[in-house]
Amino acid sequence: MILSRNHYYEALQINVTETGNYTFISVSPIDTYGYLFINDFDPTLVCKTLIAENDDAKDDNLQFQIQYYLQSSIMYILVVTTYFSNTTGKFSIVVEGPGNANIVRIENIQSSNSKLINTHISILKF
Repeated sequence: MILSRNHYYEALQINVTETGNYTFISVSPIDTYGYLFINDFDPTLVCKTLIAENDDAKDDNLQFQIQYYLQSSIMYILVVTTYFSNTTGKFSIVVEGPGNANIVRIENIQSSNSKLINTHISILKF
């Protein structure tokens, strides 16, 4: 688990309009790492609601790719961070799935062990 006090992160609330398999792919010039949580995200208790994580989709690719079966009646949280500590940068998220993914930035998650950053977020739906 990479999320630590030396890692900046962005938490995104996700609700899908249709139940099914979804894929979240990061696009960034930095080495990204993604975590998917169900219903809640507490940076001090990361393992409590963690359901998926990914570092590099391919060995030569520094972008995460998370595939998961999502239900339309449940809230998910996608946490985007970096593989290396003390690193920030812009990123976009590509979403593939049977329905639309409504994505909202979660603000004011505070913990003594983590840092929240403002990042340019572009959500691309294919």
